[in-house]
Amino acid sequence: FSVDVGPGIVGTGTALLPRAGGGGGAGPGPAAGPEGWGREGAARSAFPLRLLPGGALGLLFSVFGVLLLEPACRALGASELLLPYCMDYLRVLMLFAPAYILQLLFQSFFVTAGRPGLGLGLTIASGVVNAVLDYVLIVPAGLGVTGAALATAAGDLGAAAPGVGFFLTRRPGPRFSRPPG
Repeated sequence: FSVDVGPGIVGTGTALLPRAGGGGGAGPGPAAGPEGWGREGAARSAFPLRLLPGGALGLLFSVFGVLLLEPACRALGASELLLPYCMDYLRVLMLFAPAYILQLLFQSFFVTAGRPGLGLGLTIASGVVNAVLDYVLIVPAGLGVTGAALATAAGDLGAAAPGVGFFLTRRPGPRFSRPPG
């Protein structure tokens, strides 16, 4: 029961995060194009410019998502009975919105960096972490809907953190670097 209640009501809100955080779907194009044309410096400059807006929007979603939690849940159709469950679930997800957006953006950049298998592996690992922690946090720990949300957030964070590490390393391809100037 607890696992299905929150996502069913707040799924619409969380489905908008990748679109907003990803700049509407442009993906790695501004970084991939210059790299493909042999302008690696331009590609490196474009890389953080594609990720920073996503991270910033994730922070805005976190702040405003938590501040406007109850009205958002009501607008998405939560009844009085489901409202506390939806708020518990969405509160946790909104706090981890930057990690969620970044891990989704990293998926397309792993392909641009020539490492699509790394993105796939992190996605699978994220799902396993989520499934294991769902059980642990809901059943033995007794955290209910909050436990389900924490498990989802842990999976997102577990996929985003290695992405940050990967793109911080000095290697060819897209990575975090200082803009020229």
